[in-house]
Amino acid sequence: MIENARRHVEIPQHERGRVTFGSVDSRLRPAVEAGARLASRYTHAALLPKVDAVYRPSERPAYGDGVIRMDESASESEIMHEVTHGTEVQNPAVLAAAVAFLRHRAGTERPQRLRDLTGREDYRLDEYAYEDQFAVAEPGSGCKKLTN
Repeated sequence: MIENARRHVEIPQHERGRVTFGSVDSRLRPAVEAGARLASRYTHAALLPKVDAVYRPSERPAYGDGVIRMDESASESEIMHEVTHGTEVQNPAVLAAAVAFLRHRAGTERPQRLRDLTGREDYRLDEYAYEDQFAVAEPGSGCKKLTN
């Protein structure tokens, strides 16, 4: 079902590129490549970021400073999500459009701490989302600006 939905929003094959990787821990290569392939289905070649991937045991995937930190249990969707943060950070126009869309979508709703919404302690105190869980506001993605 999800794959069927994905086909409706993917970009044409001739507009796709590849995520560029600097260093990738060998333990992560299969998962990282799967996530990168998924990201390339929805992101124009000119916008795909350059990222590194480093191994962090038992850590949920996170993007920062051009690096995805993760362990080998990360799903391709989680990796695609982190690659997309790289797209936002490395392309200011994409970030501005994402923030504008998020503001429009949220209306007057205020973001809340993910820890409070989910009850999970593995979210940092500076990670926010909307109660409908439509979008996650994270530092580095520019969404932190929404609370200012």
